[in-house]
Amino acid sequence: LVLAWALKGLNNLNLEKLEQTFDFPDLFEKLHQIVQRTDNKEKTYEGKIFSWTRISFNRNEALQAMISLIGNDQERLKTVLAYFDGMSLALREQLTRHILKEYAAYYWDEKQKKKPLTDFQRQYAMRILSDKGEFLVNSAFNALDKISFSNEEMTVLENLLKRKGATFRGKIIGLVLKQA
Repeated sequence: LVLAWALKGLNNLNLEKLEQTFDFPDLFEKLHQIVQRTDNKEKTYEGKIFSWTRISFNRNEALQAMISLIGNDQERLKTVLAYFDGMSLALREQLTRHILKEYAAYYWDEKQKKKPLTDFQRQYAMRILSDKGEFLVNSAFNALDKISFSNEEMTVLENLLKRKGATFRGKIIGLVLKQA
């Protein structure tokens, strides 16, 4: 119960900016320990403090705080990515905005100058291309729009043509045709 309240408070703070001004040396590791100890089930507490209070706790609360604390630390990023498949869609979107900053922008931010993709960003974009979330897939298409693909990546793109969505298939075909 106390952990649920604490994580709600942590997630309401802007941890990305706070970490730069305050020293939280082992907060990320403590949150990681919480994620390791908990399962994916949501636990709800009703009326424990006051009869009208209701708070729920699940693993995604701790993961949300961890994503905010990644910064530029590649080890932290790898730690969070290990839980990618179990994350909620909102957290996967938050992580995508962190990894593909320039490419996961909203339409009003798209006029920014975009840096070339790093190898890690490229692999991540290929990974989220098969995700069900529309924002993630659009971010991947945005990131992969002007790059040349290896033979392995072309095989992945060809396999993605089996998906049902006509718009999705059309975008995949567009990526493949740009290679010619």
